Formats: sequence, C-alpha cells, structure tokens
Amino acid sequence: MQPYFFPYLNYFRLFAAADLFVLYDCVQFPRGGWVHRNRLHGADGRLRWLTLPLKRGPLARRIRELAFDPAREAAFVADWRRFPRLAEGLARQPAWRAHLLPAGRTPVGYLADNLRAVCAVLGLACPIVASSAFGLPAGLCGRARLFALLGAAGAREYVNLPGGVALYAPREFAAAGVRLRFVPHYRGDAASMLERVLGEPAARLRAELDDFRLLDADEAAAAAGAAA
Repeated sequence: MQPYFFPYLNYFRLFAAADLFVLYDCVQFPRGGWVHRNRLHGADGRLRWLTLPLKRGPLARRIRELAFDPAREAAFVADWRRFPRLAEGLARQPAWRAHLLPAGRTPVGYLADNLRAVCAVLGLACPIVASSAFGLPAGLCGRARLFALLGAAGAREYVNLPGGVALYAPREFAAAGVRLRFVPHYRGDAASMLERVLGEPAARLRAELDDFRLLDADEAAAAAGAAA
C-alpha cells in the first residue's frame, strides 16, 4: 500500500490482517491521492483537507523522492486551527504535536512513523518495511513490480483495500501461488485517524477495527457489484 497521511480506520485493518505491511514508496507520487493530505472535520462540521508542506517538484517523482519544504511548515502548523477537533485533541494530548511536525524526517519516514504511532494506540504490532528496501529492478512497473515484490517478500497471501477489487485479476495471483483477499467496504467514519485517536477511546476504536472479515476475491467482487 502507498503510505497515507493518517488514513481512515479501514486502512488499519490491513495491519490487523497482515504479517508484514509493505509501504509502496517506489511508485510515482499521486498528486490527487492520500499520501500528502487527508480530511478532518472543519468548524462547520464538514470534512476539509489538511495538506503536508511538501517541496514542489516534477510530476514524475516517486514517493520516496518527496521532501518537506521548511518554508511552508509554519503555515502547516497554523492550518491546524481550522480543525477544532484536532486543536482540542492536541490540547488534551500535546505529545501528538511531535508526530504531526516533520522534525527533519523524510516524508516516507514521517508517514511510516505516524502509521506506527496509530498502530501502537490500536495495539497492532505488524512490522512495516518500505518497498524500496527490496531492491527491485528499476524498470519494473505495474503488476510486474507487484509480483516481484510479493516474491521477494515470500508472500503467500496479498491483502488489499476494496478499491483494489477492479485492479487485480485473481487468476494471476493464483498462478503465482498467492491468495488474493480484500478488506470489506467500510461504511464508518471517513475522517482521518489522527482526529479519531485524539478524540475517542482506544478500546472503542479497536473494537470497531476488529469487526470485519477478510473477503476472497470472488466475494469482494460480488460485494462491489451489489454496492454499485
């Protein structure tokens, strides 16, 4: 999975289901994605974007090539005031300010650290490793890169979020000796887990997280069709 900025609860079900969580940092940075931004509740109760202070760069940058822009960090901190639940949560738990501040880290290191911080609150112990650590050939892309990564990790099962149902062919995974499974569609709170860990009891969050069952590819496809 790409490393997301304090993603929603369903993302963390991947940590509950997996023995190893691989951060996909060797792919192109998706400017319209969730790597550098997420939604929190604004003063009007609507979900608004909070965006990380990244340096501007070429469109073709890989995620691991991202860098923070120190000149934009003060504006990032000031932006927290737009989100009352975040501001109130940080007042109750000021130690979380350190998680939010870039503090000399690379974006990938920052995102990985914060995923670990949320996992610690939820009692999840799945290890995290960056895909770039596997040293895959630079020319691989798409499914070829994914299957090379699965082979390098010795994976017998691959778990993804429901958005991946339309992207992957189960037969290709079966041919590679890998079982393809999905976390089910999530109908709960879509807000960033940053807001939720600051404002809700950890036991309640963990109980919600555990209330799911992994779906095989055919089950996930049927569920996606029924929801369409």
